[in-house]
Amino acid sequence: MITQGEFELLISGTHENFNQIMKAEGDITDREISKLREGDLILRNKRKGVCLFYHAGVYCGNEEVIEFFAAESDQRTAGLVSCSSTSGVNSGVNKAHVNNYICNLPYVVLRLKNPIPKGFADRVKKAMRSKEKYNLLTYNCLHFALEVLGLSTRSLPQRQ
Repeated sequence: MITQGEFELLISGTHENFNQIMKAEGDITDREISKLREGDLILRNKRKGVCLFYHAGVYCGNEEVIEFFAAESDQRTAGLVSCSSTSGVNSGVNKAHVNNYICNLPYVVLRLKNPIPKGFADRVKKAMRSKEKYNLLTYNCLHFALEVLGLSTRSLPQRQ
């Protein structure tokens, strides 16, 4: 289930475990790309104009961002599926150039205060094969990103 801290992160782009590195209203420059580090969390608007929630992706190095999204079969619902679906829907994982991920939309880059976990590249490889279904409350783009960063408690055993 989405926590209050995760909800705050999706709305405000801030969280106690992260430092804000940059914030901009459009495309990312080559100079800004050079400042990115593996494990940076990149939050961007889902579309131009007012957007209630950020979309989350993780910088993987080599100018690439990995993201998780709800599969949208109808262009008329683009941007709505991932904001409204509370039942598991088909999803996808994508790795894209950082410019293609940001798409000239407002964005925020956050960096973990602690180092990224060892085996980050292996986590990214495993995440690329994810078969998870998208669910706004239980597994969304932020849950996916936090899992890649080793911050998710989702894989921990549940208490009996």
